[in-house]
Amino acid sequence: MKIANACVSNLDGWIMRDKTGTNEEGIKMWLTELKMLEPKIKDQYDIGQIPMDDHDKKDPYDELIVMLGTDEDIIILDH
Repeated sequence: MKIANACVSNLDGWIMRDKTGTNEEGIKMWLTELKMLEPKIKDQYDIGQIPMDDHDKKDPYDELIVMLGTDEDIIILDH
């Protein structure tokens, strides 16, 4: 989709003008612009569930250790 590629540069502008501090409004405005330029873009798409055997189950703590390379800086909060 050439329109989307051309408008990616506009995303920064919309985010910079977003006064909410969350970037949410800027992203909404950018998406609105894309949909005006390319009417085939839908508000919502149906996406099927990923089959259980198509992904690896990982323990988040173990995965974090792998990402950091150590467990030294991990702080566990009990809530």
